[in-house]
Amino acid sequence: MSPKELPSLWKMARNASKALFRVTMSKISGGEIHVDETEFEDRLAICREPCPLYIVKKEEERCTHESCGCYLAIKAGLATESCPLYKWPGDVEKMLEQGG
Repeated sequence: MSPKELPSLWKMARNASKALFRVTMSKISGGEIHVDETEFEDRLAICREPCPLYIVKKEEERCTHESCGCYLAIKAGLATESCPLYKWPGDVEKMLEQGG
């Protein structure tokens, strides 16, 4: 897969189900689900920088990482989600909390 191709539909469905699980667990535990508008815009700005994973496909901003394929307008707004390259603010801390 080249950096400008989306993952397979199967992988994207699997990735989306994992994200839904993280959002659900955050809601159950009383955590935040959405980021504020400023953080949302900051995340999108980082994606729009020269990133080899960023594409616009059918007028939608997408991430082509194999663990993603996400619509960035959705993913960037979810507090439970992070950039697969750990570029968003707080991503390194999230990775360390998860033992990565």
